[in-house]
Amino acid sequence: IGQGFKDFTVLCFDNSEEDDSENLKYIKNHNPEIEIMREGGNLGFARAYNKMIRKASLAGAEYFLAVNPDMVLEADAVGEMIKAMDSGSSLGSASPKILKWDFVNNPARSGTSNKTNIIDTCGIKLLPGLRFVDAGQGTENKTVIAGERVIGPSGAAGLYRLSALEKVKQDGQYFDELMFMYKEDCDLAYRLFLAGFKSKCVNEAVMYHDRSAGGNGKGNI
Repeated sequence: IGQGFKDFTVLCFDNSEEDDSENLKYIKNHNPEIEIMREGGNLGFARAYNKMIRKASLAGAEYFLAVNPDMVLEADAVGEMIKAMDSGSSLGSASPKILKWDFVNNPARSGTSNKTNIIDTCGIKLLPGLRFVDAGQGTENKTVIAGERVIGPSGAAGLYRLSALEKVKQDGQYFDELMFMYKEDCDLAYRLFLAGFKSKCVNEAVMYHDRSAGGNGKGNI
């Protein structure tokens, strides 16, 4: 919401057990246009996203943008990602350039910006030995080479072509539901890669992530 690109619908999956949590109240009061899906418990990342992807597919959507709740998007981020996907028919997915959002050292109440110039991820890179790492993680934004090869986006935020997801789903699942949380983004990126789909980091699409867990660059994700 707040994007220059307007042709989208926002789906939210509530994985909490509470029927009327503070988060739900906030969304209903401030953004009543958001459609909230819930099943009264924590289904995990993969299963909840699969339900939203199926709903988007049935609605005739061309793309699905997965976005974690701890993300902040620049106003042109979605539009730039759509532009990149529209101009590259071989792309099965695309990653925004995600920088770190720092609440610890720049708390919102201080009045200073929470945005940093440090890369959180530019997508998932595949290294020898089936090692998956976040491209550019922990480095300054200016040191990342545009067009660095990635095989898919991080689960923090990524745009997927729904027709590509249909071709690589297994047992009706896009994200593998055996993975309750973490690594499911690597698995999906690898399946898209093996199916011949390309991916890229859209450097013009900038988002910020308040990452609560993760390695640093070259470690195993």
